[in-house]
Amino acid sequence: MVVLEGQSRRGIAPGVADGVTVVHASGSADDALIALASDAAEPVTLVSADRALSQRAEATGTHVVRPGWLIDLLEGHGG
Repeated sequence: MVVLEGQSRRGIAPGVADGVTVVHASGSADDALIALASDAAEPVTLVSADRALSQRAEATGTHVVRPGWLIDLLEGHGG
């Protein structure tokens, strides 16, 4: 899942695109991410370099990793 805010929302419509769920935040993307993680029925992994967002997410029980983790994962799968 990816959450877009502000002008970034113009790049792609909300919904599912190429297997990725796109969410348009009506306000702050950080607030939307925290709400989505808090409401999730399954464990969530949040990829973020933002320290304040990471701390907020971890306080909800969300697993947080740095962007390097995702890059390594993608490179390991030929992406």
